[in-house]
Amino acid sequence: MIVIGAGWFAKELYQAMVFNNPEFKNENLFFFDNVSENLPNKFLGKYKILRTTDEVREVFSKGSNEFCLGLSTPKHRYKLTNLFEQLGGKLTSVISASAYIDTLDTNVGDGCSVMHGTFISCNASIGRGTLLNVNSMIAHDVTIGEFAEIMPGVNITGLCHIGNYTSLGTGCILTPNVKIGNNCVIAAGSVVTKDIPDNSLVVGIMPSRVVEKLPEFEL
Repeated sequence: MIVIGAGWFAKELYQAMVFNNPEFKNENLFFFDNVSENLPNKFLGKYKILRTTDEVREVFSKGSNEFCLGLSTPKHRYKLTNLFEQLGGKLTSVISASAYIDTLDTNVGDGCSVMHGTFISCNASIGRGTLLNVNSMIAHDVTIGEFAEIMPGVNITGLCHIGNYTSLGTGCILTPNVKIGNNCVIAAGSVVTKDIPDNSLVVGIMPSRVVEKLPEFEL
């Protein structure tokens, strides 16, 4: 398994991985970071940090081709998933043992990062590559698109729809039946009570409001 990322969120994801899979050993867990400077050779002093795509290909050729996403922001998660799939990798989810996922018609897509204390209710659908961070609450009949980012403490009430590549900041609240488009950024602490169109930056508590039109997401 290769974890994409070797920063702070990778450490949180690592805790979820090891708690669920204590059999991980140094030789079959790797981390990848090709942009950060002054990184040590090993993550937490134990796991090799890969710096090039050639190293990734070598790992895939010798064992498992699974990888997971140990970094945030929809753009980075999406683009690095495409890169690793081109290298022959298979996107894999990491789900914390302390997360609750209802078994009644609930679907979590490949490559999701479901962190500690997350609650996912019945009839919910979570898209591929999405991050559900610590203590996020996903109520019944919620649909979340691909490579979305749900930050800690977000409360998404019933029948809401969140589009692809959208980021909900820490502590956001969505009231029932709200629809948020693709590639939106909802600022931390916002309370969203009405539908939000694609490519919108939203701030505010009561009421939240669109304050800026964002560039379209580059596929």
